Amino acid sequence: MLKKPFFLFSLLLLLATAGTVVVRAENYPYRSDVLWVTIPNHADWLYRVGEQAEVEVLFMKYGMPRDGELEYAIGTDLLDADQQGTAKLRNGRCTIKMGTATVPCFRDLRLTLRVDGQTYRHHVKVGFSPEQIRPPPPPAMPCGTCFSVRRRALSRLSMSTGPAMSPTGSSSTGCWSIS
Repeated sequence: MLKKPFFLFSLLLLLATAGTVVVRAENYPYRSDVLWVTIPNHADWLYRVGEQAEVEVLFMKYGMPRDGELEYAIGTDLLDADQQGTAKLRNGRCTIKMGTATVPCFRDLRLTLRVDGQTYRHHVKVGFSPEQIRPPPPPAMPCGTCFSVRRRALSRLSMSTGPAMSPTGSSSTGCWSIS
């Protein structure tokens, strides 16, 4: 009698474990027909300030390398691009020289490719001496101080709050001018 519930519990546990393994076994991005492979010339994507960064790009659709005209834009992270250009994909591959940075930062490579009437986008980041990146300095005036200064400046303005008749209105329409 005790063997049947134990057997059912074991079977349920086995099915749940097998289902979890199958769901996580995906090599390609979820529900995508294309695969972008980007390979930097430094395996960890990190460079020192002044070092030249290069990224090899491989584009495949349905697992086959595709040729085309690749548009790219390079810029500091979260800012507009400061470099733009095109590269020719031959056998699905090309190399893009990202250049270098003069200060510690992250640089973003944004890729765009049009294939078979569809546009595909991808982006990668490389770091230039990221361990030296420091947070920006605090503002000249802390927020509370700034508010106090502005409040004092506004308190010097005189405002009369009494109602006055508007030249276009009358008391019957309720138009008042506050000055």
